Amino acid sequence: MRAAFFRAMETFEPAATLVLFGHDPAPARVVVFERSRGWRVRRAIAFAVAGLAVAPFVALLPPHAPWALGALACGGFFAWRSLKSRFAVAELEARCPRCEAPAAVPAGSRLRQPHPIHCQLCHHQLVLKVDPAAFRSL
Repeated sequence: MRAAFFRAMETFEPAATLVLFGHDPAPARVVVFERSRGWRVRRAIAFAVAGLAVAPFVALLPPHAPWALGALACGGFFAWRSLKSRFAVAELEARCPRCEAPAAVPAGSRLRQPHPIHCQLCHHQLVLKVDPAAFRSL
């Protein structure tokens, strides 16, 4: 069941399959929503500011420079990642091609191409492949 937060957003269902090497692809129903540019920019700015704010404090710990550079690098990395996460998964209904266990993805997680999913029952690495043509029209 979708959370109330995702019901208020405009979602769409692109064609998707769940793939496991050596098995036939299983059909998947995935509900995707697009994150607004404003949300992504605000989140990126928050990560960048956090990295800048933490850097002077961790620079007090010896060795000084690596800690400060690490804080700046982490802030920059998470800011870049936030800017790139345009689409997110609201809901997934699919079964593992090997063991028929339901596949699970946390609601709101960013959609990667291809999106890796870990089967909780057979412990295999599944791949959610979403049709990229569905995103070109947006």
